Amino acid sequence: MIRLDRIKLLAAELFSYSYDHYADHVEVGNERFTKLMPKDIHILIKAVDEKWSENKISKELQIDKSEVKDYLKQFEVAKKIVNAENSSESFRNSIKYVIEESLNNNLTNEEIDKLVIQICYRVADFGYLLELENKKLCEYSKWLRREKDVDYTGVDLPNLE
Repeated sequence: MIRLDRIKLLAAELFSYSYDHYADHVEVGNERFTKLMPKDIHILIKAVDEKWSENKISKELQIDKSEVKDYLKQFEVAKKIVNAENSSESFRNSIKYVIEESLNNNLTNEEIDKLVIQICYRVADFGYLLELENKKLCEYSKWLRREKDVDYTGVDLPNLE
């Protein structure tokens, strides 16, 4: 299995690729996945750190200025998913995002089917992350069963915000 580093995981998130699919492209040395998309991530990191203008971001990423806000929003979501404390929290964050996005649509039967597909992709990504951590799903059982407004500090788990 190809191990994606943080930059490539961010690229997978930003450009809506499953981790396995992205890793497959890295494994065969696809330039878009090994160099171009990671380059965009480095640009975005610098842009956010240095508070670049939308014009500068647009120019550096070679995208239309009207796309910059969406790129930055998606990049923030990608960071919340990739920078999570562990694969369980990454999974929780990704599922929350998928559901939030689908609620912006009128959930017809077709939209519900699309939501289920996206959740299945997120489960696959969770599996990829578990493999990277050399962990099993059952090791995150307590993490995954946390509920809002319950204090977990006595059992060494973070509370949900």
